[in-house]
Amino acid sequence: MKKFLFTILFSLIGFLCWSQTQSNSFDCISKYKKGCSWVYQNGRQGLISENGVIIIPTDFDYISPFKNGFAWTYINGKQGLIDFNGKILISNDYDCIQTYNSKFFKAYKDSKEMLIEKPKKNSST
Repeated sequence: MKKFLFTILFSLIGFLCWSQTQSNSFDCISKYKKGCSWVYQNGRQGLISENGVIIIPTDFDYISPFKNGFAWTYINGKQGLIDFNGKILISNDYDCIQTYNSKFFKAYKDSKEMLIEKPKKNSST
């Protein structure tokens, strides 16, 4: 039992020290996965590399996990789309964005439905 408690205490101290030294001005940094980490600052979410380079600034209320090279972003209840390099593919002006087919997204804005062509995937990402 003492070994178990020591292990937990040691892990907690290590995590706190890691988060303090790595956080810079971030409120929270998630565990690094695939060379990057989600960061949170003043209730906003972004993404940094394991070297501390900001990939996506903490400008978003929420960023979904990446799927097929894209992530949905949310700002003040509006949706947009971003790529892994932080390039805004569709601005956060839409009430809802859904995958429609292999070439288009279906978007809703002010009770109007429209199709938006999917950006071409960059071969380097």
